[in-house]
Amino acid sequence: MRIRFVAVALLAAGCRTGGDDASSAKSIPPGALGLPAPTQLPLLAEVTGLAAQTIYDTLKLDVQTDSLGTSKGHTGELAFYCNRIGSGGTIPAGAQGIVAPAQYGCSMTVPFNFPPGAQGLPPQPFLQVDGDAARALYVSFNAPEKNGAAGTWSKSFKGDGKVVCGFASATPSEYRCEVRGKSTVEPDPVPTGGVSVTLAGADAKTFYELLKLPVNNAVGGGNKRRKGPTALVCKKKGVGGQIPPGAQGIAAPATYDCTINTVPTIPTGAQGLPGPAKLLATFKTASLGAKFYNGLDSTPTQAQGVATKKYSGDVAIDCSYALVSGGQKKYTCNVASSSGGIPPGAQGLPQPQGG
Repeated sequence: MRIRFVAVALLAAGCRTGGDDASSAKSIPPGALGLPAPTQLPLLAEVTGLAAQTIYDTLKLDVQTDSLGTSKGHTGELAFYCNRIGSGGTIPAGAQGIVAPAQYGCSMTVPFNFPPGAQGLPPQPFLQVDGDAARALYVSFNAPEKNGAAGTWSKSFKGDGKVVCGFASATPSEYRCEVRGKSTVEPDPVPTGGVSVTLAGADAKTFYELLKLPVNNAVGGGNKRRKGPTALVCKKKGVGGQIPPGAQGIAAPATYDCTINTVPTIPTGAQGLPGPAKLLATFKTASLGAKFYNGLDSTPTQAQGVATKKYSGDVAIDCSYALVSGGQKKYTCNVASSSGGIPPGAQGLPQPQGG
């Protein structure tokens, strides 16, 4: 099926409006003989099954049928936009209930700009889908997820693209859609931002115990502290589970994988090789991972269904516990961006921060 679909896709792409994609072929050196090797555009999204069938049926493009199968395609300029409202809801481990699913919507159109002074309506999108089909497109859409207004996220693309949907036999499992493209728009710069994570209770205790730092004991409590160059990476897989409207069940929560490392540095004026990085903590627990992922002030990158947030810079980690009545320990932790410190062994005043 894979080989047959590729043949359909290539045939469909060659017959669609927009002409041949000049960026998708390599030239032959002067004096050489042969065929230029085609260069595939980067894959933006890939959908199969029932969701692909819905997209195929919705596409407002001409149908092409031959001995290999049936397809619809577009080659040329492409604007691709998907949005998500809500996170799909999460249910604590061991709990049951009804989850309100996230709402998805996707559209594809040909970019269009009116000449100066002209008025009118831009061309209508040749694809508008919501529901499961839009969710499948959104999840597979290999583009950074941007956080908009409260509870909304989006992914978008604008540039030279290629859309092909087709099937070799009219069964849902045989449907396949591919979106490829090469952006002509410079990506938004990834903000360096900062990190702000506040933990208390069980999450603070878990993080305190995982943190590979020496304990400074004090009367009635203890703490672990570090301030310096640190790299934090958190990965999120899934969107918190999806249950169709009106259905009941247990939603599979999103999974998280986070690591915190020191960043090797050489003091100003010194020579040599920096020492190896030191692993400060690694954890995959859902609650703690979610708090760190949401606390990282950076734009996530999306690849193969996994969203990744990274932060590298000066970080102040401060975890402590205090003994309360009954001998219980009350834990609190704060992880925040920091600057203006004095290097170890140096003397002087730190540079003031803020206004």
